[in-house]
Amino acid sequence: MYSIAVSAVRLSFWRYFYLAWRFTLKANPLIWVIVLPLLPVVLFVGQLLTGAIPFASWFSGGTLFFWFLLAIFLMVPVQMARTYRQTPLLNSCTSYDLSDAGLKVDNPTQRVQLDWSVVPRAYRFGSWLVLLSGQQQGFFLNLDCVQGPHAADTVLRLLRHHGVDVR
Repeated sequence: MYSIAVSAVRLSFWRYFYLAWRFTLKANPLIWVIVLPLLPVVLFVGQLLTGAIPFASWFSGGTLFFWFLLAIFLMVPVQMARTYRQTPLLNSCTSYDLSDAGLKVDNPTQRVQLDWSVVPRAYRFGSWLVLLSGQQQGFFLNLDCVQGPHAADTVLRLLRHHGVDVR
């Protein structure tokens, strides 16, 4: 039995924002039905910033609808920032230890030992791996932080060996 250490994983808010959106869109493709209609909002903001829409017409009836959509669009990062600040697993330095016995998670506020049976799947996004244990709990591992002599492919082999579906 061997142990793979993934030490000092720290997730910045913008990395969390990026990974959470990538995960959401990959795990729930129907979310695109909600996201695609918001693209005109992005175009609208671009037109406001470049001056294509004169300042005098910023609050006319047609653009008022886009201001409403923009407010909804901005609520997402605000809520994600609140979640990030309130979750020590996200905003503090976390170390992971992966072995045949399971996954150990260690950060300033918690020490948890999980069996592989409660980690059904993982999603890989570049050097990051999101391990899921239930609907609301995810662990963010930076595979660049894997301690030698092991490497990212060793982590992936261990997960697959224990039945974790890596996507």
